[in-house]
This record gives sequence, C-alpha cells and structure tokens, in this order.
Amino acid sequence: MAEGVRKRLLQRHAGLKQDRSEWDTHCSEITDYLLPYAGRYNLSETNRGAKRNSKIIDSSATRYARGLSAGMMSYNNSQARPWFALTLADVELSRFHPVKLWLKDVTERMHRVLHAGNTYRVFHKMYDEMIAFGTAVSIMQPDFEHVLWHHPVTNGQFVLADNSRGEIDVCYREFQMTVAQMVEQFGVENCSDPVREAWSKQEGLDRRFTVIHAIEPRKDRNPMRRDGRNKKYQSIYFEAAARDDQLLSEDGFDQFPVIAPRWDTTGGDVYGNGPGMECLGHIKQLQLMAEQEAKAIEYGVEPPLQGPSGLKDKDVDRLPGGFTAVDLANPASKVQEMWRVSLDINHLLLSKNDVRQQIRESFYADLFQAFVGLDSTQRTAEEIKARGEEKMLLLGPVTAAIQREMHGPVLDMLFQEMLKGGALPPPPEELSGVMLNIEYVSVLAQAQKAIGANGMDRFMFAVGQLYPIKPDVLDKVDTDRWVEHYADRLGIDPDEIVPSEQVALIRQKRNEANAAKEQALLMEQQAKTAQALGSTPVGGAQPSALDALGQLTGYGPA
Repeated sequence: MAEGVRKRLLQRHAGLKQDRSEWDTHCSEITDYLLPYAGRYNLSETNRGAKRNSKIIDSSATRYARGLSAGMMSYNNSQARPWFALTLADVELSRFHPVKLWLKDVTERMHRVLHAGNTYRVFHKMYDEMIAFGTAVSIMQPDFEHVLWHHPVTNGQFVLADNSRGEIDVCYREFQMTVAQMVEQFGVENCSDPVREAWSKQEGLDRRFTVIHAIEPRKDRNPMRRDGRNKKYQSIYFEAAARDDQLLSEDGFDQFPVIAPRWDTTGGDVYGNGPGMECLGHIKQLQLMAEQEAKAIEYGVEPPLQGPSGLKDKDVDRLPGGFTAVDLANPASKVQEMWRVSLDINHLLLSKNDVRQQIRESFYADLFQAFVGLDSTQRTAEEIKARGEEKMLLLGPVTAAIQREMHGPVLDMLFQEMLKGGALPPPPEELSGVMLNIEYVSVLAQAQKAIGANGMDRFMFAVGQLYPIKPDVLDKVDTDRWVEHYADRLGIDPDEIVPSEQVALIRQKRNEANAAKEQALLMEQQAKTAQALGSTPVGGAQPSALDALGQLTGYGPA
C-alpha cells in the first residue's frame, strides 16, 4: 500500500513541477532584481549566505515593494487595532446584547491568540512574496502552546493545484532537513537507512536529505473514523530518495491547512501575478540606466588615456599631485586623454526618473499617504477624507481576494482549534445552530464601508436642510436604526452603543418623569384656580364661578 502511495505522489509531484517550471523561470528573475533573499529554486540554496543582490544597482524597486508590503500589513492586519470581528448573518440577532457581548469576547480572545503566535510575522513575509511573485504559501498546523503555528514556504519550494471551483486544494512542498531534524520530527524508526546510520553513529547529524510533504484531498477514507488517516485531507512526508515502500509519516487534517493567497489571477491559472511581475521590465531597465549613468560619470572622472609606448608596462600616477616622467622633447610622449568625454546625462536622468516613477506607481507608493497631492488650504476636511478613502479603494479587489484566500482560512482554523481546546466561552442559547460570519474592520475594509457612511452623511444633511420648512420630515427617519447602521459602517465598538432594550427603559423612565412633571404642573394650576374661585366677590362685574370653571376646562370665555 505504501509503495503505491509513494509512487503516485512522486509522479504527481513531478508533473506539477513541470507545470510550474515556466513560472519558476519568471520568478527567478524577480528574485534577482527585486527580492534577492526570497525564493529558492535549487535545494542547495537552503541555509547559504552567498551574495544574492549582485544584479541590483538601483534599489528603488525593492524599497517600493517593501513599502507596499508594510502598508498592506498595517492597513489590513495591524497589531495595534482590531482588524476582524465575528458577526451573524441575522442582523437583528447580532444586535441582541448578550449575543453581541459574546461575539465581542470571542473576537478579543482570537486577537490575543494571534498576538502570541507567529501569524503576524508570517503575514508580513507573505505580503512580500505576493507582491513580488503573485502567490504566497504558508502551512498551518495546530500547536499545543500557541494554538496555531505557521510554516511559511518561499517561492520555488512549492507546487499547487486547484479544484473545479478554482480553489487551491493541493500543495506539495520540497525541502531539506538535517538528520537531527528528521529524527526529532518523525522518529528514527521511520527514517531511511542512511539517516538511521548517521544517527546511530552520531556523525553527520547536520547532513541534509530531501523531503517532500504532500497535502491533498484524501480519495479513500472512512468518514465515521476520526483518526488522522481518515480525515478529509491527507498529509504525507517521505524522503525523495528512500525506498519505494517507506513513508516518514502519514496524517491528516479536517480542513485544508495551506493558505495560498494570490494577488491576482487570470483565467484558469493556478498561480497568481503581482506588481513585481508586471513591472519586471521597468525594473531591469532601471538597472541598465543606473549602470549607464555610472559608466558616463566614470568616463568623465577617469577618461581613457593615451601615451608613449615606453610607459606601457609602467605605472602612471593618476592621483592628485602624482608625477609621471615623460620626454618633453617629444610631443607625442606625454600622457593625455585619448578623446575628450563631455556627456550630458540630464536626458538620461530624466528618463531614469520617469522609469522610477512608473515602478513607484506599480507598487502603489502613494496609496497609503492618503493626503498626498491634496491642498488642505483649499479643500474641506470632508473632501480630503473622501479623497483618501477613494485611494484606499484602489486595492479593494486585492483586499477581497486576500480576505477570501488568506484571512478567512486562518481565522476559521483558529476558531476551530480554540473551540476544540475549550478556549471559548459558552455561547448564548440564541446562537444554537447559527452560523458565524467574519466581518473585516481593518482600515482598508473600513475605507470601503465609509463610502456608504458618506452617503448617510449626505442624507441626514439633506433632511436637516428640509426640517425647518417641513418638520414632519423626521417622521420618515428611523433614527435608532440610522445610528446602529452608522456605527457598524464606522466599526464602532459595540460597548459604546447602548442596547435597544436599555434605550427603551431609559425612554420609559424619561416619559414617566415628564408625565409626572406635567401632572404636578396641572395640579398646581388647578390649585391656583380653586384659590382664585374662593376669593372671588359675589355680584358686580366679576366673573361668576361658572365662567371661572369654563376657563379652567377651556370652554368658557377668556
């Protein structure tokens, strides 16, 4: 059985590597010119400190890519503020105060767990790879200490496949492990003969062996059994050069443990494309221009020389104050410029700056500087805010893809592992059988929602303009719902909004107090009227008691 499994996995891995080969050729160039320390296209490159940035003369593109990565991290997954919240599809139920507090408590616990693990550090590296190569990969595994732990996989070490819906559900990772690492993770009894021999002799413990990790849907399983070999996704490690009947380990996952977000995809492509791919030509052009600029300057500083043949094998002192002996009687014996170099590099500099600007725009360099180019002295604060939000919306499609392919799977697995470990409070009875949703409240997500809030602002402004003319226009506005919707769009903490039930009690007490006050005023007025009746003289032109009573009831003469 193991022999057939291993052979099948090797064959599929070879086929997926062949499909991936052209992508690797493209990505290898991106590594050379953009992110020299990312990407591994040869197993021997692991744990090597050789210089990798020899093709980068002008590092502007690298800095722009790093800036975009930092911006995506800060505005999508900031550690300084919440970037997601649990909610329900049933809006009314989600506003029920006990439910709202439970959702808030669980959200805060999930945030604390993420802070304690390596999720944020891995997210940042994944943004780097997505921006450069279009695709990033990390393998998530349950962890006793941190609940969830990520194992990032750099470009060139993985191959992927998708299902009929275009969702990634297959990942093969090829990497190297030392003898000590293999024995620690898999046990010496499951390793190959060379590994066991090195371990028994305690020699060559740092010798590396190639290992393949295959994760894919399990074709043959018993859903009634809950052991690792009957879970929905199989996870198999094996040595690339071991015997055909030998596996290092075989386990499984209930959900696909690989997150493989893609910046953008075209057609039926499995792998994505990113800004680094799109502007690779400009990046290479910038390096060529930088080299030409340096060469032009060097011509001016150290031009080619000519001199007598007698100095061919002798040193010519070209330092300031240097001396070189020549025969002054022979005019041809002096050392002089072979040709006068007078290059105007202004045109080259202008062209280079234009190329640099195009690279800058490809990496959205101005996107996270929301007020760049806005003259605050001539624009209102609301207009500046709106323009900033419009800039944020440029990354709307990318943000949606990242939420679907990176954030969603991570939060789903995190919630499931916390639920299994008893790290969540018991839910209210109202949530029995109810599906939970994830609402993203990061800066980028809020920028999209804030567009709707701007519409609500304009609506209420128009109502306010109409109110002095037609006061009953407020009858058309459900102000309670308006406040709740507005708070949701701005991501206001639920604790800062008074629950509807409590508002009803406050209003009831206020109405009762107002009614009591009005009753007291009425009784005071009645007492004064009665006193006036008692002191009214009989006869003459004074009003009668009937007239006074009529005034009191509102039916008598004034």
